This record gives sequence, structure tokens and C-alpha cells, in this order.
Amino acid sequence: MLRVSYFIVSQSVKEKKKKKKKKKKKKKKKKKKKKKKKKKKKKKKKKKKKKKKKKKKKKKKKKKKKKKKKKKKKKKKKKKKKKKKKKKKKKKKKKKKKKKKNKIKRSRRGRLRNKQFMPCHATLLSICPVFGIEMYRSCESVIASKRLCNQVRLDKLLCFVGAQMQLEALPEGARRRGHADGEAGHLGLAAHHGD
Repeated sequence: MLRVSYFIVSQSVKEKKKKKKKKKKKKKKKKKKKKKKKKKKKKKKKKKKKKKKKKKKKKKKKKKKKKKKKKKKKKKKKKKKKKKKKKKKKKKKKKKKKKKKNKIKRSRRGRLRNKQFMPCHATLLSICPVFGIEMYRSCESVIASKRLCNQVRLDKLLCFVGAQMQLEALPEGARRRGHADGEAGHLGLAAHHGD
């Protein structure tokens, strides 16, 4: 009887142990499953976050590219405008230069820069009362501006006598060479002869 009861007790203890083990195993399995699920969820979340970040980055890049393109376009437009303005200015300058072509340029030192008509050290003598053009006296002879040269030949240039601005007739010999009366003066300021 004692033996039987011992068997029953031991059997129940064994069963209890088995049950406990099973329960533990089940719990462990459940825990593992839960952990796996959590891990999966975390991974999914991470992936989603990464995707979102990537999307955001892409969007930002696109925006930056667009901004850069816009800036480039603006810069190009500005450059084009500047070029156009420069061209216009150049054209205006050219036009102005064309207009000024008839005038004689005077450097800062007071020398004339029109080598074709002016000798190296030509200085302004006075304004011609007949043609209203500047007259110049050089170390060689009296030479007038380009405008005057177009009107009268170099051998028929007018010249001034001092500050009184009086025109005197050329000597007899000069008159015979083709000068009209009262077209040039002397007193040290001889008219330019020659063809």
C-alpha cells in the first residue's frame, strides 16, 4: 500500500514537473515569438524611417537642384543683360566716337594727338574768325584742324597775328603762288606752303 501511494505521489510529482517544464517551454516560445515580432516591427519601423529619410533627402536634393538651376538661369539672364548693356554702351560709344571723329583730341599735357594733321608740339593759337575753327601753331608752321583742311587746302590756311587777331595780306610772292588777298598773316607766323 505504501509502495502504491509512493508511486502515485512520485507520478504526480513527475507530471507536475512535466507540466511545469511544458509551461516554461511554452512561455519561452511565447517570449521568443514576442521578441521576434518586436524585432520585426523594429526592423520595419527602421526601414520605414530610412525610406522616409531617403525620400526627404531626395526631395531636398531635388529642391537644391531646382534652386541651383534657377540661380544659374538668373545668373545667365543677368550676364545676358549685362552683355546687352555693354554692347549698347559700346555701340553708343562707337556712335559718339564716330561723331567726334572730326574733332582733334587733346592729351592732358595739351599736345594734340592727331598725327596726320598735327606736328608733335602743336599749340592752340586762336579761333579763326572766318571759318570758326581752331588754329594751331607748331614749331614748323601753322596748321589747322581736320575740318578746316577739308574746306581749304593746306596751302590756303589762315593764320593769326598775335592776340590782336588781325588778318594781314601775304607778301607779293606768296600771293602769286596761289594765295588770295588777306588769307594769311606773317609776323613770324608764316603760312604753310606746298601742295
